[in-house]
Amino acid sequence: MMYMLPWQTIFFSLLAVITSVIGDSAMKYSIIQEDTMKRALTDSITHGTVGALCWAAIIMNTQYSISRKCIEIIFAAVCASGIDLDHFVAARSFNLKVCE
Repeated sequence: MMYMLPWQTIFFSLLAVITSVIGDSAMKYSIIQEDTMKRALTDSITHGTVGALCWAAIIMNTQYSISRKCIEIIFAAVCASGIDLDHFVAARSFNLKVCE
């Protein structure tokens, strides 16, 4: 017997892929490349959105309440946004230009 993925899983997974492609493409625009803060924000927002969408793909098919799902999705976004914090730790600085 073949297992079918629920439509929510497919939908949120596709959105995560599309978000990744758009986020990577956005990094190529000169308006973003010229400013270190814009690059950092674009990268962090992309990571957070992809993290939230990936977790939504997993959790939407559970029996949890909608409020718990929202809290978990927000937590996943925050965790995914913080993925680049290791650059600051390695540079021992909160200066964006040092952490590039």
